[in-house]
Amino acid sequence: MKPPALPGVISLVVSPERKEMFLVDVKGQYTKGFWILKPKPTREKLYYVLAYVPTEEVNQFFLLTQEEANTLIQSEQKRLNHPDDYSMPGFNWTLARQYQSAWQILPK
Repeated sequence: MKPPALPGVISLVVSPERKEMFLVDVKGQYTKGFWILKPKPTREKLYYVLAYVPTEEVNQFFLLTQEEANTLIQSEQKRLNHPDDYSMPGFNWTLARQYQSAWQILPK
């Protein structure tokens, strides 16, 4: 079975225990900079994995639901007084810290 075309979504994953599909959008960076994330239309079971992969430190991963990511994006847009259609939406690196290694949010 060929997966459906999902523009902008990096991976279609199947949970090993429940045999259900979910979507993962992976974003990576090697510096502690702004996470650039454009809000996507609401999708059931869409998760974000933010991968911090520095050259001289241990890798770190931050896992968010789509709702959590959109909330952070909207709060930063508001805080920075950016319009809704701002070309580079996202949120500060430090705001992702609370989601570090939150692998438990993914379906089992």
